[in-house]
Amino acid sequence: TSGQTELENWITAIHSACAAAVARQHHREDTIKKLEQKIDMDEKMKKMGEMQLSAVTDGKKRKTILEQ
Repeated sequence: TSGQTELENWITAIHSACAAAVARQHHREDTIKKLEQKIDMDEKMKKMGEMQLSAVTDGKKRKTILEQ
């Protein structure tokens, strides 16, 4: 990974995928739906951050976005 934030995002994604697999094994469709929604929201937030980074040139603002 290129930094702590990306590492944490990978760990979260792996945990979510594992939790979804366990939920499927136990036929917990409500849990699966919540996990899929969380994964979708995480992906959207990442895309928004990438878009912000591409538009911001100020170093201090870029650092703040990267930390988030």
